Amino acid sequence: GERLWAVGPEGLGRAIASGPVLRPSLTLPGYGRGFTARLGALMGFSGGAVVNGEGEVAGLTTALLGNAQAGLVAGMFGADLDGLARPGREVFVLSLPDLAQG
Repeated sequence: GERLWAVGPEGLGRAIASGPVLRPSLTLPGYGRGFTARLGALMGFSGGAVVNGEGEVAGLTTALLGNAQAGLVAGMFGADLDGLARPGREVFVLSLPDLAQG
């Protein structure tokens, strides 16, 4: 349950999203090792830093979990309507040690 903050790009709507860690250790095929958090991260946050309460970078926002249609809807309307409607989606965060090795 550690609280984290994700940084998104300017002009996306929300530039900062926060929420707790859900699963502190997870390997996601095609992405690597990391963890999941319940963040209000919109599409476009991918590649942005995720920091902990001490201001340390914990990883990078990498993928949304659990909603395959969100990308299709965002592409059709040019906005992440699902993310705006449901601010607490589960997000996979690539862990910092894996970033250093890659």
